[in-house]
Amino acid sequence: MNFPKPEQEKGTPSTLHGKSGLPWDLKIVLLWTALCIVSIYTPVINQSFLRLILALPLILFIPGYVLMAAFIVGAVRWRRAGAPTDTQGGE
Repeated sequence: MNFPKPEQEKGTPSTLHGKSGLPWDLKIVLLWTALCIVSIYTPVINQSFLRLILALPLILFIPGYVLMAAFIVGAVRWRRAGAPTDTQGGE
């Protein structure tokens, strides 16, 4: 089975990343983290229910999401480097 070259694949890093080289979903995670930090240090928000709404995804969801994003990027780079896959019959 012939796999397309990385330049021909849809969703290559050049199309998924902006000028900073960071994917859009990780930019959202950084923005969410910044909003949580602001909510901690702003006295009005610090004493409201909004801080809890911002902090729960940061504690429960975002660490696992970022970890999985790192694993997926590593697997894609490993595959592009020429590592054998199950369909190539590598032993």
